[in-house]
Amino acid sequence: MKKLFLISAVLMIFAASSVFAESPNAILGEWVTEGDKSFVEIYKCDELYCGKIVWLKNPKDEEGKEKVDKKTMMKR
Repeated sequence: MKKLFLISAVLMIFAASSVFAESPNAILGEWVTEGDKSFVEIYKCDELYCGKIVWLKNPKDEEGKEKVDKKTMMKR
């Protein structure tokens, strides 16, 4: 779910501005997601662009546990 959210956020960023056509590196940096629920950092990984969530407004779920992605859950 976290991965889908991140992909959606990145796609919304691309659709929001024509600036990216002029400079692909314009997407680098931290971005606030819709509703100010999280910050996403976009960075270069070799020749690709990668992203990760660096801040969550509500970092805990309904049970008070820290929100994590599936990979992190499997390591626990």
